[in-house]
Amino acid sequence: MQKTASSYIKIIYPDFPEKFPRFYFLFSEIYFPRLPSGRPGRNGVLRPFPYMPFPYIIRKNNSISRKEPFMSLHFIFGRAGTGKTTRCCADIARYMEEEPGRTAFFIVPDQATYRAESMLAAAFPGGGFADVTVCGFARLSYRVFQELHEDASEALSPLVQQLILRRLLTAHAVEFRMIREAARQPHFAGTLTAFFHQLDSFQVREPDLEAAARAEGDTPLGRKLADLSFLFTAYHAYLRDHFRYRGNIYDKLAEDIPKSEQLRRSAVWIDGFNGMIPQELAIVSALIRTAKDVTVTLPMDAPEQAAGYSLFDRPYRMWEALEKAAGRSDRIVLTEPHRYTCPRVRELAEQFFRPFPGPCRYPSATRTLPEQGVYVTEAPSRQAEAEDAARRIALLVREKGFRWRDILVLLRNADAYADIVRRSFEACHIPAFIDRRRSMKNHPLVVLTDALLRFLAAGEKGPWQGWTKELLFQILKTDLLRTFSPEEVDRLENYVLRVGIRRSQWQSVWKFHHPFHLESDNDMPTPQELEELNSMNRCREKLLQFLIPLEDKWRTAETVRDKCAVLYRRLMAEGVPDTLARWDEAAYAETKERPHVQVWKKLLLLLDDLVKAAGDDAVPAAEFLSMAEDGLASLTFSMIPPTLDHVTVTTVDRGYAMEGRAVFLLGAAEGEFPARIEESGLLSEAETRTLRSQGSLTVGPGLMSLIYQEEFYTYLALTRARQALYISWSSSDNDGNAATLSPCVARMEALGYTTAARQAALPAPDTDDPSFLVNPEQALSLLPGVLREAVPPPGSLWDQLRCWALARPETARLLTRKVQGFSYRNVSAELPPDVVRQLFLKRKPVKLSVSQLETYRRCPYQYFLRYGLHLEDRDQSRLDSRDYGNYLHAGLHSFGECLKLQRKQWRDATDADIDSLAASIADKVAPRVKSGALLSDAAAQYTRRALDHTFRSTLRRLRDWSRSSSADTVAMESTFRLRLEADARSDFLIECHIDRVDHAAGAAVVTDYKTGTPDLTLAEITAGYRLQLITYLMAVLESSNEPLLPGALLYIYLQSGTRSVAVPAGGVPAAPPKGLRGYFLADDAILSALDNRLGTEDSVLPVGYKKSGGYKSTAPVLTMEEMRALFDTVKRRLTGLYGELRRGRFPIRPVRYKGQTPCQWCDYRSICRFDLKFRDNRYEDLPSARDGEIRKTLLADAGKEEQP
Repeated sequence: MQKTASSYIKIIYPDFPEKFPRFYFLFSEIYFPRLPSGRPGRNGVLRPFPYMPFPYIIRKNNSISRKEPFMSLHFIFGRAGTGKTTRCCADIARYMEEEPGRTAFFIVPDQATYRAESMLAAAFPGGGFADVTVCGFARLSYRVFQELHEDASEALSPLVQQLILRRLLTAHAVEFRMIREAARQPHFAGTLTAFFHQLDSFQVREPDLEAAARAEGDTPLGRKLADLSFLFTAYHAYLRDHFRYRGNIYDKLAEDIPKSEQLRRSAVWIDGFNGMIPQELAIVSALIRTAKDVTVTLPMDAPEQAAGYSLFDRPYRMWEALEKAAGRSDRIVLTEPHRYTCPRVRELAEQFFRPFPGPCRYPSATRTLPEQGVYVTEAPSRQAEAEDAARRIALLVREKGFRWRDILVLLRNADAYADIVRRSFEACHIPAFIDRRRSMKNHPLVVLTDALLRFLAAGEKGPWQGWTKELLFQILKTDLLRTFSPEEVDRLENYVLRVGIRRSQWQSVWKFHHPFHLESDNDMPTPQELEELNSMNRCREKLLQFLIPLEDKWRTAETVRDKCAVLYRRLMAEGVPDTLARWDEAAYAETKERPHVQVWKKLLLLLDDLVKAAGDDAVPAAEFLSMAEDGLASLTFSMIPPTLDHVTVTTVDRGYAMEGRAVFLLGAAEGEFPARIEESGLLSEAETRTLRSQGSLTVGPGLMSLIYQEEFYTYLALTRARQALYISWSSSDNDGNAATLSPCVARMEALGYTTAARQAALPAPDTDDPSFLVNPEQALSLLPGVLREAVPPPGSLWDQLRCWALARPETARLLTRKVQGFSYRNVSAELPPDVVRQLFLKRKPVKLSVSQLETYRRCPYQYFLRYGLHLEDRDQSRLDSRDYGNYLHAGLHSFGECLKLQRKQWRDATDADIDSLAASIADKVAPRVKSGALLSDAAAQYTRRALDHTFRSTLRRLRDWSRSSSADTVAMESTFRLRLEADARSDFLIECHIDRVDHAAGAAVVTDYKTGTPDLTLAEITAGYRLQLITYLMAVLESSNEPLLPGALLYIYLQSGTRSVAVPAGGVPAAPPKGLRGYFLADDAILSALDNRLGTEDSVLPVGYKKSGGYKSTAPVLTMEEMRALFDTVKRRLTGLYGELRRGRFPIRPVRYKGQTPCQWCDYRSICRFDLKFRDNRYEDLPSARDGEIRKTLLADAGKEEQP
């Protein structure tokens, strides 16, 4: 039936509801959403409006205008996507157009103001508006206070509040009963600030908290509340005494709203809130009592349907509170979803979130379109998940007509995903704005400021207390001190670490010298050492000139204001702002961002906040440091979108007001989506429940409220998409722990609301996912990994990529660069002869040490890096086994020299000699180890005492052995040379620095002291694995002026291991092995001369006799023939090693012997990149033959050589 204008006038005249309430309800619920919006035609028939605001009347002259409201509060209910915000914008535009001079307020959450302004401007005919204020509650308070000329409370940043609480915690620490220990924690002030803000939000006043504490009495909760009440009161008293504090700004706003004439003349729309805290509800209640009209949107069904449904618990409670405050209200329920253009996405939003959802009414799709539908993707890792999402996004933009701004990425766990998403998007060249504040804690300026403050605070404890190498190089390595170049800082750091500079040593000129021999008194610095020493002293002076004046000014700065000024002037004097500006220019050229000057501005704000919090107060250094560190930890970057057309990446709780043509929801794993709610804060859930149940006060949302809120966030996240929703999850987290799909998403799949489930594609030869080709450069970088698995078949995705790349010169070059890694062979080429000469053969004759040749045998490439390129690991002056060995070697040599001067042998030394000489020798040698590292602190001195104990016990053992031996020591720490022929035209020398040489019964005995317990076998000697002792013995025999027999080659163990020296069990080093290790000539006269206790249990020689006579088969003795054969074998081995070296052969071929390889302790693994996955990288396995087998081989080889 057609309706005329006159019939409508009768229906909605003001007196109509009182006379016909049932009909008014009927029309307000059904007709008003679709009431006429055009003027009546000539025949009186009305044309429909797309939207109709609250009650309108049609006047007698056929004009339509808004009626004065029946009451000031109106609700617009509707689920996500039903057009609530669009309705508000249309109503505001129409309201402003009807009568010039009107004003309106559109109140939305702070993060939604930009989008609300854009939508509102689009609703006006000219694409713009005036006299409408789009704002959040904070901006609203500014407008009201400005209008009323109110002296509002001074705005204090959260940081200032935190700093004030830090001061109060420090000042009243001894008065607390329950939170005393917690108050000392670094970030407790931040937790307390959040708690007090929550109290303000829930309108808890000081008397309320005090009363609750009294009611709880002397219980743990009562004592905790008493501490918090004391702090709460002290905090507000501090604000009143030091600032223009008149109460919480939102409470003051609620009080002042009724005084605002502008609000009295204005209509107010409130949109985008799914719940409110009591403080915000009080503001809205004041608006309802003041404004001409207030319209509130709520994302829920009609209250009758939403009651008791946990999904809408928050908006329902908000409706209840406002309804109670207003007394009566109007409502409109929007039921038609306008957001969704894909039927299945719409079905998900409409049906799945019912209290008891049934199966999806749409049948399973037989053909899927990637640009629409609901998809669930499982990935093996978060990295693979983010990479798959990036490729899908790029594919939508490239092939499906999407713009970057059409796409929204939602995260629930931003900490786990934000960085991964950023890297993945950068790899696919996707412009993205990641709506997440990044901490500034690692920025050089923040590091510099923090280090300077800790340096200055430590300096107040005593002289030179802040001069630790950790603090000093944190300061220097920021590159913000223009007096130091990065190269200078690196050299200074290496020197300080190598020498072991301690705090007090910075004040005096450095004269450190590393003696080549610890026991030598005539070891002078080399010219290179002197040049380095002068350079380092210049750096030391520059550092003193920078820090000493700063320390002096800091000590005279008493107040916080003075200290901040000292720090600011020092940074300005160093030109920090100019340096940061240059960094910004370089960063902008590369990333279109300017982050560095932003840090400088944030630091200045921090200094201002420190002055605000305690400007003219004198605070101890530790308290100032604590305040400053809290502030530095809170600094974050505020980045702006890189372009207008970009993908937005945000969290679910911040992106609930956004929408996208396609939405990607990452991290939909159980426990993350919805997020697992756990207790946090100062009061436990049980404690807050106790307070609520007793009716004393509500201090925050309960645990169930947070769970309902998380459920609502889940609903909002799954209803942001207009056309396509991509849900993904990772089956493992960043630590490799297994994860499962979110039960919510699993239920969606079970009820058929998803279009398809898929596995994230990984680059493999049989992959047919076209998304891998959206970015050619990235696709080509994946090709080597694919080729390692198998060669893709002709016509496959990767084969097409290869053909496409080869057809274009620029991509062909790119392909060559990408796949050259696939053909990479981890081998080292032979060095040219001239390079070999420059690196290894410059001296004539060529001199090598046995340890060098052993290194070459164990790994030729390690030899090249160590002795050719002279690469060394950074020396950090830490005492290690080599230092322990050098200390003991030097002590033994010095003791032997003392005996030599007294014309004594070891057997002649008395216990008194040992004690006195050992003490004087140790006092002389200890200061020379690592520039006095053995004297640096209590731990080092403890290690020295353990070493001295080992030293004295070793002297006694050697003395006791000498008394049972007729051998005489003829040399200690002496150098012998062995000359060998490389070929007919050249020879080379092997220099042997031998710890000890003895003569016994016309035989030479060489001894090497070992701080470890290495064994020695003939297999190791003949294979070239251990050549030291046998080469030493040959060198002694060749250098002797008299004929000598090869008597023995011995290891003498000084202790059982370096660990027993560094941290001896029970405070006493473990006893060294009783006997000696090595090989002896099978000559009874020589063996008896070495130990007259031979054959008894007291003998130190590991030589046993059979009962029937003769040596046991396990005895380490060699006949003269075997000894000569061994010499010949070793000479051939030494000559062969030198020949390979001279030819420039340094293969990456480490030796493996009994499961041990040099790679286990190698400093060069990151350089050689030895990996068994490379077909060229293999170990050279040495056989572990028994000594008996080696003897037979030696004699057999000797026999062959004797044959003509």
